[in-house]
Amino acid sequence: MIEWKWTHGDKYSKTPRKYKMNENENMNNSVETESSAVIQSLLTENEIDNIWNFSINQGKMMNQMINEPNKREDSYNRMADREMMSQVNKNPFMVDRNYLEDVIVQDQYLKPKNTIDEKEISSPPDLK
Repeated sequence: MIEWKWTHGDKYSKTPRKYKMNENENMNNSVETESSAVIQSLLTENEIDNIWNFSINQGKMMNQMINEPNKREDSYNRMADREMMSQVNKNPFMVDRNYLEDVIVQDQYLKPKNTIDEKEISSPPDLK
């Protein structure tokens, strides 16, 4: 069996496997939560009020962010409020003209004319 590798000959290293937390780590986390609970119980009334007011202000700010429409919704609403236009191959600058008139104008003015043919037709050939 042939095996193709995109390498310069270096050995590749595998990323280490992540293991689930073991009991020691769970115990460390529980110790941290216990210490944070003790610290919270020792807070003064003013500190608790400050934390409470801070969390209320954060909640109000989050509610304002949720209730305010974002830029994407604003642009969708502005596009929905636009005046509807017909979706036909129609030039909005030439509303009162039709296709046949446009082709005639193109033939008369926009296509180049060969003036050599006109001179040959108008002048008789020399017979010698």
